[in-house]
Parts: sequence; C-alpha cells; structure tokens
Amino acid sequence: MLKLNILKTVLVCVFNCIVAFSFYFENLDATYSELSSDLLNIIPIAHKFDNPELYKEDLYANDIENVKYYIPFFVQPLRFLGIFTNANYLQALNILSLFCHLCFGILWFLMFYRYSSNFWVAFLMSIFVRGVFWLPGLELLGISGLWTMVPRTLYLTLFPIPFLLISSKSGMILLSTFLMGFIFNFHPITGIGGILLYILYLTFFSKKGKVTFKNITWVIGILVMGMLPFILTYFQKTPSLVNYSIEDYLEAFYFRIPKWFINPVLFVKSWSNRGAILMFLPIIIYLLVGIKYKSHTKRSRRLAVITLLMFVLPLLSVYVEQLINSLFSLNLRMSFQLIRAQKMALVPSYFAMTTLLVMLSKKIKFIYFTPVITVCFIMVLVLSKSAIFKGVTIVNNDTFNSILPFNLSLSKPSQKRNKTKDAMAKYIEDYTHVDAVIFGDYLYRSASKRSVILDTKGASMLIEGNPERYIDWYQSKMKFRSIGSIDEKIEYLRYLGVDYYVTQNTTYNLEVVHNEGSWLLYKI
Repeated sequence: MLKLNILKTVLVCVFNCIVAFSFYFENLDATYSELSSDLLNIIPIAHKFDNPELYKEDLYANDIENVKYYIPFFVQPLRFLGIFTNANYLQALNILSLFCHLCFGILWFLMFYRYSSNFWVAFLMSIFVRGVFWLPGLELLGISGLWTMVPRTLYLTLFPIPFLLISSKSGMILLSTFLMGFIFNFHPITGIGGILLYILYLTFFSKKGKVTFKNITWVIGILVMGMLPFILTYFQKTPSLVNYSIEDYLEAFYFRIPKWFINPVLFVKSWSNRGAILMFLPIIIYLLVGIKYKSHTKRSRRLAVITLLMFVLPLLSVYVEQLINSLFSLNLRMSFQLIRAQKMALVPSYFAMTTLLVMLSKKIKFIYFTPVITVCFIMVLVLSKSAIFKGVTIVNNDTFNSILPFNLSLSKPSQKRNKTKDAMAKYIEDYTHVDAVIFGDYLYRSASKRSVILDTKGASMLIEGNPERYIDWYQSKMKFRSIGSIDEKIEYLRYLGVDYYVTQNTTYNLEVVHNEGSWLLYKI
C-alpha cells in the first residue's frame, strides 16, 4: 500500500469531520419518533438498568432477565454515554453517531486504499459506502441519520479494523483475528457474516502455504475467544429446553415473523423484490472483465466465489437448526436471525467496484479523471434531495439521499418526526404515574418511560428471551382481536391492568384525558 501524503490525509479527515459534526448538530433537537423501531426497543433496556423500578408491568422490560441476552456490547456503552447526557439517550445516541460517522468514513477509506492503492477511488468509495442500501430481512448497510445508529452500524464502523491489521507477521494475524471475533459482540447477526468474510478472505487471499489445518484451527480458536462474551451471555440467558407447548410457540412465532425469514427459497426471492440484487452487478461485470484480462482472472473469480459462499451459507443455517432441534428435542431460535447475515455478501461488490474504477481511471488518459469524478459525486450528493433530481430514480433514492445530512444539502429538511406522537409522549411522561400501563404505540415505552403491553414490536424481544411469556402475549393479542364489542374490549384491557389507551379511534365511551392532533389519550 502506498503511503499517503499529509495533504490527502487531511482531506479525508476534514471531509469526515464535516459530515460527522453536521449530522451531530442536525440531531441536537432529535425526537423519539425519528428513531427506528430497533432503537425504540433498545432504549428501555438502558432505562431499566438505570432504574429497576421502571416498567413493572411492561411486556418485556418488566424483568431485566428477559433482555440480558440482547447485545450488551451496545446497551452498556450507550449507558456510559448517558452519564454525560443525564440519561438523555437521544443525545447519547447522537454522541455515538458522531463517533461512528467520523470513524466509518476514515476506516473504510483506509481499507479501500489498502486494497487499491488509489487515493481518489478509495476516497470516492468511502463516501459511496455510507449510502443506505435496503436489503432482505429488513436489513440495511450504510450510515446516515440518528435512526441508523443501531448495533449493526457500530459493527460496520469497526469492521475494517481487523482487515487493516492483517500482515505477514503472525502476531498481527492473531491480533486481527481476535478483534474480528471481539467486534462480533457489537452485533452478532452482522458479525457472523463478517467472520465468514474474514475466514474466506484469509483462505483465498493468503500467501501460498499459509492455509493449513493448524493455522485454520488457530484462527477459529482465537475467533471463538473474541466471541465468548456474546456466546456465554446468549446461551445462559436464552432457554433452549422446551418446557412449554412447541405447537403454541410455533403458532405465535409464525404470527410475528414473516415466513421468508425461515424459508431460504422465499428469502432468496426477496432479493429480486427489493431490487437489491442489482448490487451484485459489479461482481458479474468484474468476472467478465477477468475473462478478457488475465491479470484479473484469479482475483475476480475469488471475489465471485466469496460472494456465492456468503450468499449460500447463511441460508443453510435454517436447515442445520431444524436438524438439531429434531435430533435433540430442542427449540433453538437463531436461524431466523442468522439468515440475515447474508447481507454481508454485498461487501465483495464494493471491492469489485473499486477495482473497476481503478481500471477505468487507467484506461482514460486524463490525470484528473478520478478527482473530477469524486468532486462531481459530492456535488450530486449536495443536490440529490433538491427539485433538480426529482423523478431521477438513480439519484433521488435512499442511497444517495442518506449520505449527507440536510444541513449540507440544497433542500429543505424532511419532517420524519411525528410531532403529535412526541407531544403525546411528553404529556404521558409528565402527567401520568410512573407505574401507569399504556395500551398503544411502542414509542411510549421509550419516550414516556411507561409500561406498554400487547405491542407487536416489543413482543419480538421475547422470542428468544422468554418463549413462555411470548406465547402469553400472542394468546392475549388474539383474544383481544377476537372480541367484537367495544365495551368488552375495554373490560379485557382493564383485566390486563391497562390504565390508558392511546388511539385515533373516537368511538370509545371513555374519558379523554388529553389529545394531540388526532391522537386521544383515554383513561381506562
């Protein structure tokens, strides 16, 4: 890898500082309604650790044991940052976002530069890789607003570090391997995909004679050492022995989890439904280029094989889990998560794209070709949210629109927040008892610090953490749905201990305690 001069180093650092701090200042007035549903499930865990007296009747946060398995490597750092924000976890996330935005661009740039030794192509790709790509399994790659500051984003920020440490020295390989296992703890679903990529990279790109049974054993052993915190926590905190009706559990499971999560054929089909399969085009193009240019044949084939294996192996986890459960009468519940590691199959495409850009820059006899392309790309990003590109799908999409914040774009900020929900949440926090039980949107669990029951999003935390309580949730949910009359529904909510009902339905003959826009807060 060529050494970077000071000016180019400063350029990369300054660009990423500008983007990181711009997102930070834009998020200073962030509200809970802007967050993703995953974050709205995570924040109550932090609140529960801070104050065990909260959420006494909540669906999943009533008992911290239900959620101790859930990514402690994200929850606990968030709580640490909360020390500096007086437990304001919106701003704790904002600080984490600042760190991730800064490191994401720099670390991915270094990885692309190590791979290509072309500064401008590496810089361009480090900007492009920030863009949000929506993938099957409700997954995404990239980094953007506060809503993307989920565990997978923290993992992706740190992902390049082990690859940057790989060298011919055995000590560095061991350190790199341990770190790859260690960062797995920040988001195991993405982490298992990252580990597969790492092993495949060492297998296909190591020097001749390095791939031996002894070396592979060492690598796997050290990876497992790094992964131990999650492995021990997960298997200690998630019961796999079946002491409940498996039929009831599966009925509840299929109600909450789409079938394509546990059906590899349907999961593969979902790639074409989302158009995400187009992201494999760089691999296909590079494979064709490798046929013509023999110097690229070996590398293009290796990237294609790695991509294929990364696509297929996560699918096999479904069949392996079914076999284990059948042989040992267990109820392991991991494959519907592991299959989502397939998203990491896109990473080789980024490197195929990098190689193609380097080849193109060499073909075009213009010394400033890549700097001009990079500057033009940044200009397009600045304008991508504006009326100029309205209707231009290739530019006016989440990938391009998500790279820069609105305060670096020539457009008006979009209103992703729901002001009425935020106002209702603030009222509930200020004017209801701390032990009040809410029947309504799961947002109120985080934003109001109140117990919420019967919500579908919260129930997903119980699938692995407390299957018996998950079954109870499903049966209660179905009973509520089956009740025909409004009066009987209200009586059932009273039976469940509900104090307040937040809804837009105006037909209930109940006291309206407060309203915000079309949202009503009924006293049960």
